[in-house]
Amino acid sequence: MNRRIYSGEGCFYVNIYKSKEHKIGYGIALQIILGQHNRDRLLLEKIVNILESGKIYERKNSNTIVLTISNFKDIYIKLIPFFKEYKIRGIKYFNFEDFCIIAEIIKKGNHTKLEGLKEIKFIKSNMNKKRIFIKGPSFTVK
Repeated sequence: MNRRIYSGEGCFYVNIYKSKEHKIGYGIALQIILGQHNRDRLLLEKIVNILESGKIYERKNSNTIVLTISNFKDIYIKLIPFFKEYKIRGIKYFNFEDFCIIAEIIKKGNHTKLEGLKEIKFIKSNMNKKRIFIKGPSFTVK
């Protein structure tokens, strides 16, 4: 029997949204999103129970479930230290580094100022699918 092996898919997401409730007209929310095949629901439920954070959603028309963690305090206090200790490998590591920089901007309250918003927008503009690398002799990923 030929059995496929599925690995999780995830991202560090920065949501910038228009908001009348914020002085600068925008709000910012960080999210950690992890997708799995729906047969791995128990795994994601255990992660939610251990972290005491996150929600699980089922994607319609697919066999995928998604764990989304949006609580800033949980991201900052629980998840960022976890991923700093147990380093992510590959290109997602660079997205994580950018995500951490944005988390620090938010932690300091600078996201409520126009300069902070501009900095976050710039960092976000180079994350995930928009990330561009110029490969050179000093390029290494651990």
